[in-house]
Amino acid sequence: MSSLDSYIGRRIRQSRWVRGITQAELARRLSVDADQIVAYEKGTAHVPAARLFEISEALDVPIAKFFEGISVTPESGQTGSRDDLSAREAQILSDFKRMSDRQQDAILSMAQTFARRMPEGVKVVPVKARGNLN
Repeated sequence: MSSLDSYIGRRIRQSRWVRGITQAELARRLSVDADQIVAYEKGTAHVPAARLFEISEALDVPIAKFFEGISVTPESGQTGSRDDLSAREAQILSDFKRMSDRQQDAILSMAQTFARRMPEGVKVVPVKARGNLN
């Protein structure tokens, strides 16, 4: 398949992750087999326009979301992204969207501090389980 199919597949996966929807749930909403969703997300199957519209409705995102950030190099015709999210980034965004404004402000302030310079002596421990911040 083309790099455009791969790009759209990644955008479908990101939108699904951010909304906390499993591949099985999306497949159920579209009345397709979960393997079809896997193929779309991997870019190994072309997503027809009508199906992409159905996916946008099932995920409650504008269809244009699947094309955001795409660029085409005129010489090569290759597509690329300015803002592809990794699984970790999509998880952070998903968790962040569920927080209150106060929680988001605190996390944003902390992230900006870490981005400027990691304080000396700070031990970073990966979070294993999802907790509920109130």
